[in-house]
Amino acid sequence: MRVSGLGYLCVLLAPLMAFSVSCSTISNNKANSACWQRAIYCAMVMSRAGHETSIVSGLLMSKNGDITHHAQARTKIDGTWKWLSMNGSEVEVGRFKSEFEQVGSYTIDEYLSKCKKTNSWW
Repeated sequence: MRVSGLGYLCVLLAPLMAFSVSCSTISNNKANSACWQRAIYCAMVMSRAGHETSIVSGLLMSKNGDITHHAQARTKIDGTWKWLSMNGSEVEVGRFKSEFEQVGSYTIDEYLSKCKKTNSWW
């Protein structure tokens, strides 16, 4: 059986999507979104398209003042890093500027390894 590129991506992401872990709010430990899942997906899509990518993790101040763990992918285009976002299942480049305190930048493999070792998805 031959698996298409998208099928291969789905097979790789399925175990990750099964986790209910997501960005977590430090002040009250409530999950608020699955930024790490979107970051991995966006990085994989752009990497497969031949672009250099990284997943950046850090801290984000929410609208209500809580500090939230955050992860977001970026890609390098014409020598400039641009943030990736999703619109439905489509990956968009540079749609908006992400502003958060960046703690680390990782390749996809480094990010997954870090998450596994620390049992943390940001």
